[in-house]
Amino acid sequence: MKFFDFHTHLFSHAYFDGLVRQSPEGIPHDQFLKKLMESGIELPPVDPQAHLDLLYRQLDESGVDRFVSFASSPDEIPVLAGLLPANPRVTGFALFNPAGEGAEDQLDLLKQDGFSGLVLFPVLHRYFPQDPALNPVWRKIEALGFLITIHFGILKIRLRDIAGLPRTFGGQFSNPINLIEVADRHPSIRFIIPHFGGGYFRETLMLGANSANIYVDTSSSNTWIDYQESDLTLSAVFRKTRHVFGSRRILFGTDTGILPRGFRADIQEEQLKAMAGAGFTREDIHRVVYHNALELTGIVEPVITPVHEN
Repeated sequence: MKFFDFHTHLFSHAYFDGLVRQSPEGIPHDQFLKKLMESGIELPPVDPQAHLDLLYRQLDESGVDRFVSFASSPDEIPVLAGLLPANPRVTGFALFNPAGEGAEDQLDLLKQDGFSGLVLFPVLHRYFPQDPALNPVWRKIEALGFLITIHFGILKIRLRDIAGLPRTFGGQFSNPINLIEVADRHPSIRFIIPHFGGGYFRETLMLGANSANIYVDTSSSNTWIDYQESDLTLSAVFRKTRHVFGSRRILFGTDTGILPRGFRADIQEEQLKAMAGAGFTREDIHRVVYHNALELTGIVEPVITPVHEN
């Protein structure tokens, strides 16, 4: 079985350098490195390709053929852009703030750099998607054909915490229902809600029932299940999601990122068991873990014609 992981973070050396620069505590690099080591985290190689090659070895062991990689900070965008031409297994998504200065011009640059999608964090950048001021940005996103992964729910970024960056996240921006107006107004934009809504599971189901251009990804350990009103299991989450979204709008993801842990094979195994427990057919599972992502990204795999000897 082949896999297409729709949710991984590059977390390159440049990302960590950026954290040190942003730290309000003026944390020295060696002290930051010590904090990382105490947290069980390794810095990746300085060479981005060497970093990616480490990940390839782990992905190959787990049958992951392709993956979406997020440039999770402005520092990482040129790094990932530089990797894309020589690494066809990677589909690049770039961090993007539609409320930021020069957002429309940035979209042109990201398209030129080969990015297929954008990663949005309304909670981090403190905006409502339906803000009329963002209408020109949404129109341009639609015209350029970007895919959108947009994070809702509780936002915890462990690496930012280690660097001492303040939590300035706005909870009022965390509800996926805020996306409904934009999704309906721009039906050709495909929106992916990660982590089944990150705690807003009911609202994510409502959004998916309303708008056919909404997808979910299955990434992370999904600990948000622990604070739901009713007892939920991961199998129940998959079952309810398939009931509303069907199997064609669910995308496999792991939230792979930091080293030395690397690829989250534990999450891959847990999700396969959960889908089996939810009654997914073999065809459903193949769709979720591979074919849906191929269709969404427009990747056409080569057809290998067998050679018949005379």
